[in-house]
Amino acid sequence: MPGLVVDRFGKALVCQFNTAGMALLEADVLAALDQVVAPEIIVLRNDSSARLAEGLSSEVRVVKGSVEVPSSSSRTGRVSPPISSPGRRPAGSSTRAPIAVS
Repeated sequence: MPGLVVDRFGKALVCQFNTAGMALLEADVLAALDQVVAPEIIVLRNDSSARLAEGLSSEVRVVKGSVEVPSSSSRTGRVSPPISSPGRRPAGSSTRAPIAVS
């Protein structure tokens, strides 16, 4: 769907709602993903530049389960946690550092 990115890392989903239209559907999309995929962890990684162009705030937050998230990166000051997941990366998925799954 345009404006929505969902990557699966083992038992976790990392979602990006990159447009104002998708941001309005966030609760419905998360409920559907939870019902269909039933992940243990769902992380919203809403920190893309596309959100800023849409006038949306930048955020990274856990909406289901818990994960270990470093407070910031020493290089940029942005949250950019490492990955630790037994799952495979989907073809064509983002090269950005995903959230560490514990």
